[in-house]
Amino acid sequence: LIQMADISERLNRLLSSIAPDLLEKEGEDEDDSELIKTLNEILTNGEAEISGGVDSQSTLCGKTLEVHEVAYCCKDCETDPTCVLCAKCFENSIHVNHRYRMITSGGGCCDCGDSEAWTSGVYCSAHVPKEEASANEEEDPLSSLPAVVMSRGHVYFLVLLRYCLDMMYWGTEERSLPQHLCQQATAELLETDSHYAMLYNDEQHSYDQVINTLTKNLKLGHVDAIGLTTTVDHKGRCVVNKGSKEECQEVVKLVNKPKFKPLRVPVFHKAVVAHQECAASILKHLDTLSLQSAGLRRLMSEAMLLPIPEEEGNSLLDLYFQRDGKAWKDASLRWQNFILHSIYIDSSHKKDLAVALTKNYKCLLENYSKGLQIRDCSATALSVQLFTAPSLTYRLIVEYDLLEVLFMTAKGFVEQSVEEGRMNNVSKSVNMYFVIYDLRYVLRPLVPAKEEWTSVFKEQFLKGFKVFLELLQLLEGVDGVVRQRGEHVASEVSWEPALNLWCSMQPVFLQIIKWCQADHEVMQKAVEMTLGACLNSEEMSFTQTVPPLVKYFIGEKIVSVHYPLHRLLGGLLTGSASHELQLSDLLTVKDNNTSKEKVLLHLLEKPLRSIVLSGQVMAGMWKRNGFSVLNQVYNYQFHNCQQGMYDLDVVMIKTVAAILEPHAFLHALLHKYRLQNWYQGNEDPTLGRDESADDALRFLVAEAEEFVFLLNVVLGEHYYPGIGKVTKTDCLKREILHCLYIKSYSHSDLVKQLKNYDETDISEALKGAAVFKRNAQGHKGMYEIAPHCEDQHNLFFYHYSKTDQSKALEARRKRSKTSASSQKTEGVPLATPPPLCDLYRGILRLIHSRTLWQVLLRIFKWNNKLQSERLIHLGLHLCGLMILQEEATGKHDFTDCASDPLPNESLLDLLEDLLQQQKFEENRPLLQWIVEKLQTVRQLRLGTPVDGEGVVNVDVPMESSVPAVPTVDKTARAASMREKLLKDMARRQQSFLKEHGHIIDTLTTPPSTESMKRSLSSSENDSLCVVGPKSLRIAPEDPIPNTCILCQGDDSQDGTAGPAGVPVLGVWIQRSVVLGLDKSNSSKSTDQSDFEYSPLDLSLGVHTNSCGHMMHFECFEKFRDSKLKMQPPRLLFHQNIQVQWVKGEFLCPLCQFHCNSVLPILPVKFKSESKSSDITLTLSEFTSAVRELFNKLMPLEEEEQMKKERVPGPGCSNTTQPQVLAELFPKYLKIEPKKNSEPMSLAVDSCVKEFTERLFTIGLNTDPNDEDDRICTTAWNSCSFTIFSYGQLQRERGKPFFTTLSSRNMQHFEGLVRTVSEKGKCLDSKVLAKQARHIFDLIFGEAPDDSSDVPSIANVEAFTLTVYLHFVVKSLVLTVSQNEDHSIECGPLVAASNKIIVEVAVCILLVQFLLTIPPEDQSEEHSVPSDDDLLIAEVWCNFRGLFESTACKPSMVDGLFDSLKEVFFPFLQSTALFFHCVTGIPLPEGEPGFNDLCKYVALPSNPCQLLKTSTEYWQMVQKWCGSLKHFIKEGNSAVAFQRSSQPFMISLPEHYADLLKKATAFTCKRSVVGSLKDAATTVIQCLLCGELLCCNSYCCQEKIKEVSVGSFTKHIQSCGAGFGMGLWIRECRVVLVNAVDVEVTRGCLMPAPYLDEYGESDPGLKSGHPLTLHKESLKNLQDLWQSHELSGKITSELDNHREYLRFPWNKL
Repeated sequence: LIQMADISERLNRLLSSIAPDLLEKEGEDEDDSELIKTLNEILTNGEAEISGGVDSQSTLCGKTLEVHEVAYCCKDCETDPTCVLCAKCFENSIHVNHRYRMITSGGGCCDCGDSEAWTSGVYCSAHVPKEEASANEEEDPLSSLPAVVMSRGHVYFLVLLRYCLDMMYWGTEERSLPQHLCQQATAELLETDSHYAMLYNDEQHSYDQVINTLTKNLKLGHVDAIGLTTTVDHKGRCVVNKGSKEECQEVVKLVNKPKFKPLRVPVFHKAVVAHQECAASILKHLDTLSLQSAGLRRLMSEAMLLPIPEEEGNSLLDLYFQRDGKAWKDASLRWQNFILHSIYIDSSHKKDLAVALTKNYKCLLENYSKGLQIRDCSATALSVQLFTAPSLTYRLIVEYDLLEVLFMTAKGFVEQSVEEGRMNNVSKSVNMYFVIYDLRYVLRPLVPAKEEWTSVFKEQFLKGFKVFLELLQLLEGVDGVVRQRGEHVASEVSWEPALNLWCSMQPVFLQIIKWCQADHEVMQKAVEMTLGACLNSEEMSFTQTVPPLVKYFIGEKIVSVHYPLHRLLGGLLTGSASHELQLSDLLTVKDNNTSKEKVLLHLLEKPLRSIVLSGQVMAGMWKRNGFSVLNQVYNYQFHNCQQGMYDLDVVMIKTVAAILEPHAFLHALLHKYRLQNWYQGNEDPTLGRDESADDALRFLVAEAEEFVFLLNVVLGEHYYPGIGKVTKTDCLKREILHCLYIKSYSHSDLVKQLKNYDETDISEALKGAAVFKRNAQGHKGMYEIAPHCEDQHNLFFYHYSKTDQSKALEARRKRSKTSASSQKTEGVPLATPPPLCDLYRGILRLIHSRTLWQVLLRIFKWNNKLQSERLIHLGLHLCGLMILQEEATGKHDFTDCASDPLPNESLLDLLEDLLQQQKFEENRPLLQWIVEKLQTVRQLRLGTPVDGEGVVNVDVPMESSVPAVPTVDKTARAASMREKLLKDMARRQQSFLKEHGHIIDTLTTPPSTESMKRSLSSSENDSLCVVGPKSLRIAPEDPIPNTCILCQGDDSQDGTAGPAGVPVLGVWIQRSVVLGLDKSNSSKSTDQSDFEYSPLDLSLGVHTNSCGHMMHFECFEKFRDSKLKMQPPRLLFHQNIQVQWVKGEFLCPLCQFHCNSVLPILPVKFKSESKSSDITLTLSEFTSAVRELFNKLMPLEEEEQMKKERVPGPGCSNTTQPQVLAELFPKYLKIEPKKNSEPMSLAVDSCVKEFTERLFTIGLNTDPNDEDDRICTTAWNSCSFTIFSYGQLQRERGKPFFTTLSSRNMQHFEGLVRTVSEKGKCLDSKVLAKQARHIFDLIFGEAPDDSSDVPSIANVEAFTLTVYLHFVVKSLVLTVSQNEDHSIECGPLVAASNKIIVEVAVCILLVQFLLTIPPEDQSEEHSVPSDDDLLIAEVWCNFRGLFESTACKPSMVDGLFDSLKEVFFPFLQSTALFFHCVTGIPLPEGEPGFNDLCKYVALPSNPCQLLKTSTEYWQMVQKWCGSLKHFIKEGNSAVAFQRSSQPFMISLPEHYADLLKKATAFTCKRSVVGSLKDAATTVIQCLLCGELLCCNSYCCQEKIKEVSVGSFTKHIQSCGAGFGMGLWIRECRVVLVNAVDVEVTRGCLMPAPYLDEYGESDPGLKSGHPLTLHKESLKNLQDLWQSHELSGKITSELDNHREYLRFPWNKL
C-alpha cells in the first residue's frame, strides 16, 4: 500500500507540473521526451533500464489497418470473409500463390498469426513462431521483466491508464479537475481566466458547411478556414479561439448564429486541454511499449482488467466501453489502437476483452448513437475482431449469453422504429445495422460441429432463439397495405425502411435456420416455438364449408409482404429429413382443440397472401396504390429479398401441400385467387368481383394465370435442399443455367445477378453449367450455357419475371432454328424435375386429384373471353409435369382420367381440338407430345395395338383434320414475298446509284487528289515534283462537290462567297504537348505562351482536328444562333458544362463532333509559268536577296526601337514599300502593267479572320487581339504541328501515311494550310520582316556561343522550320508584290524558294543525324556496307573532323543508310503532304517509298549528296558547329527528331497491386496535422509524367483565375496544356479531364487498363480479383491521347453519364 501511494503521488505531481508545459511546447519535435524519461524512471525506480524488458514480438501481427489501406483475403484459406492480411504479411506468406482478393480496408487489423482465421498458412515468414518459443509456449512473459518493474508495474499502469481514460473522455465543459491533479503548475493555471473554444467534429456537417461558417461568422480567411476544417476532420477537434471565458463564449455565439446549423463548440479551461493533450501523449507512449514488450503488454492488460471499487467494480476496460463516443476522434482512435496492441494481442486476455465487450454491448451502441458516430475509431469496431473467432463466440454464447444480448439489443432498436404497424426510417439508426453485422460474425457460415452442441450450448442458443422470435413478431405484417379503390393514393407510403432492414437481416435469418437444423433436439424445440408463434400471430376465422376456408379476402383487408415467422417455420421444416422427423408430427399442436386441417390452412394463409398479392400487383390490380406496393413486390419476388421471402413462402406452401388433403389445398388456392365461379363453370365467372366488367374479366384471366403458375411451381420446382433430392450446388447450377439461357453474361455481371450467393460457390457451380469464352482481343470474356444443360431449362422457372419468360421464349425459338438437337428437344419438351424427398412426396397426390383435373378442363375449354395464350401454355406445362411425375412413380391416375372417352369430360379431346388451331402453333411441340402420351393410354385401354415403343402414330388423324397444304402454301408464300422484296430492294439501290453516284465516289475515294491523278499519264506521274522551278503545275479537275449538312446545298469552290456562303468545316483547336520530348520537364514548354520566338520544335503546339463534315458559313451561323436563342437567358447549367455554346463551342449537327471553331475550305489558284523551268536559285542568292528584302522593309534599328518602347505590332495596315522585288529577283519575275486585283471576298475574309483569331487565343491562352503580330506564328505552328502529329499517330498505329488519308482528312489539311497561307497576304510588312530576321539569324547567321539564348541547330525541328520559312518567304514576296507599281507573277520565285527551304531543312536533319552516330569502339564489320552507307560514313568523318583533329570512323558503317531513312521518313512524309496542300500537285500513287518521296520533294535519293556535292551547304554546316561542340563533348543525343521515338505515356507496372502499394505509401506533403503526415485518400497518378498527386482534398487546393482547383487540375495546366489523363488508383479508374477553362472543368471516368482473369476491369475494386496490365487497353488510352480526341471523348461520356455533370472535376 505504501508503494502504491508513493507511485500514485509521484505520478500525480509529475502530471500536474508537466501538462501545462507540454501544451505550451505543442508542435515541437521532442516536446514529450522529458515526460517519457521521467515516467520510465518512476516505473523502474531508477534501478533498471526500461529497454531491458523488451523481448521477442508476438506471433500475431495485429497491425492496425488504416482507412483505404490495401489488404488481402485468401479465398482458399480464410475461415470467413473478414479475415485479412496486410500487404507485408501477404507478400511473405504462401497465400500469394492462392486465389486471393485485394480490398481497400475500412479499418481493423491484420489477422496474420491467428490460427482461427486461416485453415492453412497461418503465419507469414516474419511471424513464424521460433523453435524455443514453441517449446516454451506456457512461459509467462512477465518472467522476462526486471523485478522492480514487476513490483511497481500494476500500480504504475493503473494510475496512468486511469488518468488517460479520465482526461481523454472528459466530456463536459467543467473548469474543475480532479483534486489530485490540482497541484503546482496546474493549480496556478486554474487561477487564470484562460479558456479554449474547441471546434469538434460532429459528423453532421460537410466540409463546405464548416468552411462557410468559419469564413462568414468568424471572418477567417479561406485558407485558414480550410486549415482548421482539415484539422477538425483529421484529429476530431481544433482550437478556434483562445482567451477569457467570455471571449470564448462570444465566439461560440458567433459561430452558431441562428441562420446556420449549429456546430459543436464547447469551451474548456486551458488546464483541462493541457491534461487532455498530455494524456494523449502518454497513451501513445504506452501503445509503443505494448508493441515492444510482451511483459509490459501483459502488465497493461492486467491493469485494464482490474476492478475498481469506486467505479462499482468496473474495470478500466468496462469504463472505456461505457464512455465510448464521448471523446474526440484522435483520442478514440488512440484508445482503439492501444486496445488492439495490448489486450487483443495478448492471447491470455483476449477472451476478457470479448467478455467486457459483451457485457457492455448495449450501453456501447446506445452511446455510439449519441456520440461521435465514426465507426472506424469507435469501440464498436472491435466486434469484427472478436466475434469472428469461433472459439471466443462459442464461449461467449455458453457463458455470457452473447446471442441473447445481441438479439435483445436488436429488438430494442426495432421496437423504437415500429409504430402502429409501420416502420419508421430505421436507416437513421445505424446501430441496428451494426448489431446485424455482429450477428453475421457470430453466426458464421460454419455451423457448430455435432460435438459442440452440449446441453448448455443448446440451452443458451434456444434462449437467444426465443428473443429472435420476439424480434420477428415485431416485423410480422409490418407496412401492410389495403387495395386502393376509386381514387389514386394521395401520397406514397414509406416502404424502404422495412425492406432495407430485412435485406440486412436475411443472412442472419438463413443462418439461424442452418444452426437449428444442425441438432435434433434444437430442431424440434425451434419448430415447436416457431409454430406457436405463427399460430398466435393472428387469430383467423374459417368458413363452415367443406373443406373449411379462411375468411380473408386480399384487397379488402390489410396485406403485407412481411411474414417472417411462417417463413422461418418453412425453412426449419426442410431439415426434418436429416433428423428422421415427420412433418405431420412436427406440425401437431399440443393442448389445442383446433383441427389439424385448420392448423395447416392457418400456416398456408400468410405465405399465400404474399404470393397472391405479388400476382395481383404484377397484373395491374394495385395501380392506384402507387409505386410503393410495386417496389415491395419486386423486391419480394425478384430482387434482394427473394431467398428469405418468396422462396420460403414457396417452401411453406409445398410443405402444406405435402400434408394437407389435395382437395382442401386446391380449394384454398382457388378461394384466395377468387376463382370459385370460374372453377365451377358459372355463366358469369366474374360474379362477386367489384371491378368494372372489362377489368373484372381481365383480372380474372390474370389471376387464373397466376394460379396455374403457382401449381406449376408446386409440382415442378423441387430444387431446394430438403424438398428435392438435390444439393446446394445443384440449385445454384440451375440458377446459373436459367440466367445463361436468356443471354451470355460476363463474370462480374453474373455475380451481380446472383448476389445472394457467394462468389466462390458460383465459380464452382459454373464448372458444370457454363462455358467461358474470351474474345479475340482478350477483353471481357462471356459465359454461355453449356450445351448439355439446355434441356434442363424450364420456361416457367419460378425466379423468372414475365419479361424474363418472354426473353427465354425468344431464346428457345432461336435455338430451335439453329440447334442440331432441336428434334430431340421436341421429343421431350420439358425439363424433368428432380425426385422429391420422402417427406415431401405427398405433393404428388395433387396429380391424382379430381379437383385438379377439373381445373385443367376449365383451362382448355375454349372461350375467347376466359382464355389467353399464356394460360394455355401454363396448362400444357402443368400437364407435362404431371405426366413426367407419373412416369417416374409408375402411377397413371391422371393419364387415365385425361384420356377418358366420356363425352364433354375428356381432356384428350380438348387437347386434340387445340392441336387443330393455328393460334397455338408456338406450343405445338409440347401439345403434340402430351396428346401422343394420352392417345397411347386411350388406345391401350381400348385394346388398340401400339408400335414397339408403346406410342400410337397420331400423324394420320392430324393430317386428315389439318391438311399439310396450308403449311406448304404458307412456306411458299413467304418465299415468294421474300424474293419480291429482294428484287424491289435491288431496283431501288440501282436507282439511287444512278442519281447519287458522285456522292458515293466522294465517300469511297481515299484521298481528295485522286481525281487529279486520273488526268496524269504514267510518265508524268514519274516526274511529279512539288518544289523547285521544275515543279509540275497541273490544275486539278473540277472539284468534287460537297453537300452542306444543314441546307443540303453544294459548296462554293472559287474562293468567294457564293449564294449559299463560304464552305467551312467544324474543327476543334487545342494546345497540345503530345509531341513533347521530356514529360518530366514539360512545365517549361507549356508555360511558354509566345510562338513568336519559339525554338522551332514541337514540344508545344496548336493542334486542329475535324470530322470533315462541310457546312456553309451562313448556315452555320444560323444554326449556332438558334442554339443560343434556345438557351439564354436561362442557359441550362448541365448543357453549358458539356458544350460551352456561349464561348464558341458547338457540336457537329451530323456526328456530334466537339468543335470550337470553323475552318474555311479554300481552293488553290493556279497561274501558268512565265519563264523557263531550267532557271535555278542558289543558296547564296536566296539568303542575300531575302535578307536584303526584309532589311529594306524594316531596318534593324527600327525593330530594336520597337522592342525598347514595347510598341505592339502595327497590325494589318500596310505602308507603301520601295520597288525592291524586281531588283532582287529579275530572272524569276514577269513584270506587266499593274491590274486591279480582285479583292478577297468579305465572307472569306471574315472566316479566315475568325479562324486565325481562335488559333491565336487558344494557342497562346490569351484574350483576342486583332493587332497582335503573333497571330501569324500561331497559325504557322498549327500547320506544322497538326500535320506532323497526324503522321506520328499513323506510325504509332502501324498504318501507312498516305493511303489512310480519307477525303475528309485531306480536306481538313488543305483547308488549314490554305487558310493560313491566305492570312499571310494580310500581314504587315514589318511583322513579316521581324519574323524573317529572327528565323534567318537562327539558320544563316553567325553561330551562337554556349551562353547565347539562341537555340542550337540540334534542337530545331526540321519540318517546323520548313513550314515557317515557306510562309515567311511567300508572305514577304506576295506582300511586296502587291505594293509594286507593276503586276508581278511570283509563282516561279516561290517554287524555287521552296526547293532551297527543303534543302536547308534536310541539312539540319542531316547534322542532327550525324550527331547521334558514335565513333567506333572496334574495327570489326558485321557485313559489307552499301555505297550509300559508305557515303554517309565519309560525310560523317568530314563532319567529325570539324570538331576533332584525330581521324575516326563511325561505330557501324553497314546499316547507316537504313538508319538515315528511318530518321528522314517522317520528315519527307510531312513535307510532301504540306507542299501538296500548298500547291495542289498530286501525291505519288499508292503508299510512296523513300525514293519516291525524295523525287517528289526534289531531293537526291541519298540526302548526304547535298553536303557532298554542294560547297554552299557544307559551309553553312561549318557555321553551325559553334553551337554543337557541347553535343560532341557530352555525348548529348537529345536532338529534335528523336521526339518520334519517345513514349507518350508512362510505363505502368504489370500488377495493379504494385500501384496500390505506391498509393498507400504516398503521403501528402501539404496535409500536416500536428507532427504526423496523413495519407492521402484520393491519389491520382498522372499518366503523362508519372507524378502522384493528392486530389479531391482541401489541403492541396490552389487558385487559378480566382477559382479554387485541386492539385491534378493545377498539374495538368503545365503537364498537359489543360488536358489530363490520370489513374485514380484506389478507384481503379482512368480520369480524363479538360481543364482548359478551370471555371467549367469537364471530365469523365474510364476503366483502368488492368484486367482480371475474366478479362474485366474492376472499377472501385469491388470484386478484388488480381489485376494485370492489359497492353491493348493501354494502347487505346495512348491512342486517345495522341489522336487529340480527349475532349470529344469527355463530351460523349458526359452525354451518356449525366451524373458526371454534377461532379466537381476542378477539385481533383
